[in-house]
Amino acid sequence: MKIKYYFTLFVLTCILFSFTNKSLAQKLNKEETIQLMLDTATTLRQSFTGFVLYNPKKDKVLIENYPDKYFTPASNTKLYTYFTASRILKDSLPVLGYKFQQDSLIFWGTGYPLLLNKEFDDSTVINFLSNHQGKLFYYDRPTTDERFGPGWGWSDYQWYYSSEKSKFPIYGNHINFRLKGSFDSLLVEPQNFKNNIILKYENAPDEYWPLYRAEHQNEFHYYPKADTFQTGYEIKMPFMYSKTLFLEMLEDVLHKKIKEYDKIPVKEGKILRTGNTDTLYRKMLQESDNFLAEQIMMMCSSEISDSLGVDIGIKWAVENLMQELPDKPIWRDGSGLSRYNMFTPRTTVKLLTKLQKNPGTTQLFKLLPNGGKSGTIENWYGGKEKPYVFAKTGTLSNNHCLSGYVVTRRKKTLIFSFMLNHYIVNTSETKKVMQQILEYIYEHY
Repeated sequence: MKIKYYFTLFVLTCILFSFTNKSLAQKLNKEETIQLMLDTATTLRQSFTGFVLYNPKKDKVLIENYPDKYFTPASNTKLYTYFTASRILKDSLPVLGYKFQQDSLIFWGTGYPLLLNKEFDDSTVINFLSNHQGKLFYYDRPTTDERFGPGWGWSDYQWYYSSEKSKFPIYGNHINFRLKGSFDSLLVEPQNFKNNIILKYENAPDEYWPLYRAEHQNEFHYYPKADTFQTGYEIKMPFMYSKTLFLEMLEDVLHKKIKEYDKIPVKEGKILRTGNTDTLYRKMLQESDNFLAEQIMMMCSSEISDSLGVDIGIKWAVENLMQELPDKPIWRDGSGLSRYNMFTPRTTVKLLTKLQKNPGTTQLFKLLPNGGKSGTIENWYGGKEKPYVFAKTGTLSNNHCLSGYVVTRRKKTLIFSFMLNHYIVNTSETKKVMQQILEYIYEHY
């Protein structure tokens, strides 16, 4: 009988709590209602939640929840990368540096990531070098960068999202593997790595992944017993970059010998440029491509320094472009893979406000993921006649952020930054709460 009594009491308490919440919500204004949603969301109770909603037209902060606290932004960092690139690179990309010396062409890298990259249709480098009839020399420009950024996961070396940074990337610094049927049908692009695959007949380290790269060399182990061998397999995998490998692959394409050049003052040279900026920025923002983000910051550094380095670009941007931000960004890489990055919600909103003025919201909405339609929020924030959320996601384990713009039913454009850190539930559960709040904002503002 006691069990039945306590169960009945529990049900009545839940009904009363639900009724009280509904009655309370009816008496609250919009801002108080959203605060209640933040405070009572079960999935957020053991996490840290930062949220700012801002009306740029009235220059008014509508809602603040820990606006000045520092959070791990994950790929929200790419908003800072895009902001920096839009100010330094503007509407052109530095492809390579070069200098003619008698009948020789000396060239060097700028971090440009599109050379022979299968994700883009770009032949700028190949055409330029192929058209030179004399000798080719490559100058290995100094860099302050390691192959990985500070605070990156050391064990992620073989996954596409952790491709190595470099002064002069080639093939996007990764390999495309495609298998349909037997091992003999395995396609490898570029083919330079075809002979680097070693068959392993024991069980794979993970039964769902038949291909693994050795950590410190370009040796790839293939396990035919893995389950995906039966259904087909396709993966992008980073290769270990080196100057020697870069020159070998470039020579294979150009059918020309390339010698090395000891030293040349970079400032004496010229810069070959292309205007293919929006295509690059859109892929970086919509697909949250880490490799492109790092190389974009590398290109920014090439415009302001003789040496290349993501850290050079970041330091210059913080000191020269971000003085108006309310809290100084703790910014360590271009992509957001680093857990050393820390931004506050109000600083990200301020950055988005500056972006809204230049290049403007129309252009930004074409580059950012569109809710229910494109990019990393294609399956979220939809269900309306038109997309109403235009925002950048950021996800690391136990951390998810979303920052951007929400266009309400009444055609108001509001700026927001949602930063959730250290939750212990599935990320989709936190997204549901965020979606409920953004839908409420869409309907009521």
